[in-house]
Amino acid sequence: MELTPIFILNLRPCAREEEDVKLVTVKLPEKLVTDVDQLVKAGVYHNRSDAIRAAVRDLLRRELWRTDQR
Repeated sequence: MELTPIFILNLRPCAREEEDVKLVTVKLPEKLVTDVDQLVKAGVYHNRSDAIRAAVRDLLRRELWRTDQR
């Protein structure tokens, strides 16, 4: 079985963000990094950090912040 290389991304705050942010280091499979880079290249997101922050917000909105408690 071949292992997929893992890349480390450092999520840094954008200058325009006013909220307190913390640096979080995550390891992602190469395919996910490539897909995120495609979104950045297409102009959907300014950079990798913006794309990953949006994904985390969507996850939290769906799994944690929903108003209809299970």
